[in-house]
Amino acid sequence: MAWRSGYVTPEQEGRRLNLAASPKARRAVLESAPQPADPPVGVAFVLQGHCHQAGRDPGEIHVSTQALLYLSTGKEWLREKRQARPGRPVIAGTPGEVTAIIARYQDAGADELIIPDYTLGSMARKKDTCDLFMQQVAPAFR
Repeated sequence: MAWRSGYVTPEQEGRRLNLAASPKARRAVLESAPQPADPPVGVAFVLQGHCHQAGRDPGEIHVSTQALLYLSTGKEWLREKRQARPGRPVIAGTPGEVTAIIARYQDAGADELIIPDYTLGSMARKKDTCDLFMQQVAPAFR
């Protein structure tokens, strides 16, 4: 059973998180408010509380989240991307900054981070971003 949290009221969120803690749930998708680099810590905390109330180990639930990625070593390009407000969670920074942000997502309970590729730019830019990510960010999480 999959569960998905959208941008809803705290009361709705609590009901959805309670469903995620049910005995049949195996997956939870956590979404943070659409703020840059803001992991869904509060949502993960509520999910853990519902799991404990249900007598369930929160570690049994696969937790996934997603954010747009703007990764670069170019300061001017990053400055522009950091000011953008696309209405979705954003991770923007240098490889070191992105590594730290993703670690916060991991600390919040996410064991999967989905990065859509539609904001990565041209095919050449996508390749460069993916190479940079694999060489300088991903090793921290292997």
